[in-house]
Formats: sequence, C-alpha cells, structure tokens
Amino acid sequence: MAILTPGEETVSLMLYLLLLRPERWTHRRVESVEILDDRSIHRRVSLDIAIDRDRVLGPEFTEDDASLDFSTLEFTPLTLLRKEILQNFDLRDREDRPLPILTKKQTDEISGNTLIFVAESVLDADLPEDLEHKLRFVVEQESDLARSELESWQWAADDPDDRHRNVWRTLTSDDAFLDFANSLVDSFVLLAVTDPFPASRQVLKLGYEERFADEDSFDSLRALVIPFGWSRKDLSVHVSPISLATSYHLEVAAPTDLEIDAAQLRFEPVNPDGDQVPENVTVGGCLQRAHLYAGQVGTEFQAKAVIYLRRQRDAFLRSAFLTALLVCVLLAIGLSRLDDLLGTANSGQGQTGAALLLITPTLLAAYIVRPGEHRLATKILGGVRMLVVGAALCAIVAVGVLAAGYSSCTSRVIWSIDLGLACAITLGLLASLVLPRPTQA
Repeated sequence: MAILTPGEETVSLMLYLLLLRPERWTHRRVESVEILDDRSIHRRVSLDIAIDRDRVLGPEFTEDDASLDFSTLEFTPLTLLRKEILQNFDLRDREDRPLPILTKKQTDEISGNTLIFVAESVLDADLPEDLEHKLRFVVEQESDLARSELESWQWAADDPDDRHRNVWRTLTSDDAFLDFANSLVDSFVLLAVTDPFPASRQVLKLGYEERFADEDSFDSLRALVIPFGWSRKDLSVHVSPISLATSYHLEVAAPTDLEIDAAQLRFEPVNPDGDQVPENVTVGGCLQRAHLYAGQVGTEFQAKAVIYLRRQRDAFLRSAFLTALLVCVLLAIGLSRLDDLLGTANSGQGQTGAALLLITPTLLAAYIVRPGEHRLATKILGGVRMLVVGAALCAIVAVGVLAAGYSSCTSRVIWSIDLGLACAITLGLLASLVLPRPTQA
C-alpha cells in the first residue's frame, strides 16, 4: 500500500527538484553577519528568486515532468537552517511586509514525505510501511538522535537477520538519497508562504540569530594567548549547500574595537568522493567589513566562512604599553637611587618618588574599565587587562617598599624583582601591540 497520495508525491517531487537545483531559481543570495556578543551572531539574508518551471527542470525535462506546475505549491523552500529554535526570526518581502512560514509540524510532514518519495524513487517500489517512521524520525528529531538513526540504516544493510536488509542496502548505496537524508539530519527546510508564487523575480529578506562556532576551542594553546592579543580570534559561520545560489555574497562586520584580519570562504564536497573542490575565497588586510563572493557553486559542495579577528591598533594598546613602560623607567631610576630614596635625610625624594609611582596606577585604571565595550572585544582583551593590572600592582609594590622601612638589602631585592616583573609585563604589552602581523589576501 502506498504511503503517499498522488498529490503528496507531486508536491514532494517539486520540492525535491527545488532543493536539488537551487542555483536554477535562486539568482542571488546576499548575507550580512553582525557579531552580537562572544557567542552569537545575527544574520540578515536577501534572496532574489524566480521559480520558472523550464529553468528548474532544465535539460533533464521528461514527458513525466510535463504535468508539474510549480505555481500550485503553497510554499517556497528558501533555505536550510540548523535544527534549533530561531531567535528573533523575521521574514519580509520587498515591500517590507511580513510573510508567514509553515509550522514545525507542517514542515516535518512535508520534508518527511519528500524523503519517502526519494526513497521510493530509488527502490522503484513502495516503501514498507513499518519503515516510514524511521525516515520521518531523521527529519523530526534533533541532530544527535537523527544521526544515530541514519547510521543504524547502514548496520541494518549489513545485518543478515534484518528482514529489510535489501531495502536498506539499496537506499544506503544511493548517493542522492544519502545526500538528501544527511542534509535533513542537521537542518530543516524553511518553507515560506508566498503570495503570489514567485514565478517572476522577487526579493525576500529574512533575519535570525544563531550561535557561531569557535574555531579556537580545540586548541588550548591558542585559547591561552588570544586574550593577550598575541594571536587571532577565529570564528566560523555555517553556509549550507542550498545557500550557494547562482551568485553568493557574504558580508561580515567587525565588532567595535576589533578588526577583521582576514576572512575566508572554505569549500568541501558533501560527498567525500565528489568533484574537485573550488578554490577558497580569501580577503585580508585589517578590515572593518569583509566581503566574500562566490558564483556558480552547486549544492554538491558545502561551505563555511572563517573570520579572523584581532584587536584594533588604537590608542588603548599604545597608551597601555607606554604607561607600563613609564613604570619600568621609574622603577629602573628608583633602583639606581634606592639608597637616597630610603634615606631619612632625603625623605623628600622618597615622597616625590612615591607620588610619581602612584600616578601610574591612576593612568592605567583608564584602560581597565571600558564602559559599553563589545562583549567579544572584552573577552579578547582579558589577558591585556591582566597585564595592565600587573603593571599597576608593580607601581603600588614599589611605593609599599618605600613606606615599609625595610633594610636597604631587602628593599633592593624586592625592588629588583618588581622591576623584572614590570619589564616582562611591558614586553607582553608590546607583543599585544605588534602581534599578530596583518594578513594579506
């Protein structure tokens, strides 16, 4: 007994063709990414679409396709989005009018029907009814559970005791079916209700928030030096296969106090045995906005954008370094005249030296607290602020030595150690000022 009705089969075929060949009806896709904080981004997407049947079907057109009428679809598959709750989602047309989308239940049913249709096309027979829930499970469940279910199909294909072994063997050996099933493991199809159906050119705009991937989280050494500004902060933005239309443009804006050292659009085949991978698209050169362009990259490839961020070389780092250098100079001069500063006959010099040293913590305090700073910038500058605090403490320790009344020998030892720490901190701030070197595309 057939699982799908003839009407559901027709809708599934049209949806599958649209998902399989997005470059034939999505003429241009423009994305802009705003980094909100140290965990999330806001994406704004503009889609220039026109679903023309002859263009979608192309040279593969057959007599069986003659009855297809894409204008009967009550939705348009705009993109694939990761399986997670969409935060601050918004969808509008060219005139800025809000557009509805199908519910999760409706989307899961239509996507499940399409996966079943593809399976039956591969089998050239009806799918056994007791396997229907397994295909729908991949569509409906969260990524980890869906991935486990998909992997179990391969085990069933190799299990001589499984009564559907031949069915699973046929399905898991078909690349088209597996590619489509894999795309539904981690993602869902965003189905928008458009009226009228976009047979002519239309522009749709959507926006939503999502978490970005931290490329440094797996490298403990890099994670340690990034807060000191000695290495770049890397983050990646997922670009799903269907995103790569005839023309694709991604714009990324750097947060306040940061700059984009370089940005790269990396490609890899969906199928490991697929075609030759296109060359990565790279831009660099200390940018406030990075623009990445790609054209004629089909759905057989997936991509991600990797953004390399670094602290702007502004007055903050320069002033912090110069103030720490001032501490070193004062401590070095103080060490050379420590006996005079400690002598009771020259207590005025000691008071003057203490006053000079106490000025520097006041100067450095301006670089410790930065109201309104972007959260990602605060995270990247955590180590720099530790060095600034260390320089201030070195000045305070020196003043404490003058006031404590230690012996000349003890004071000299403490002061020398204090000077050494101040010099190390100053060198660390110098490294924060000059590293990493700018990347050129």
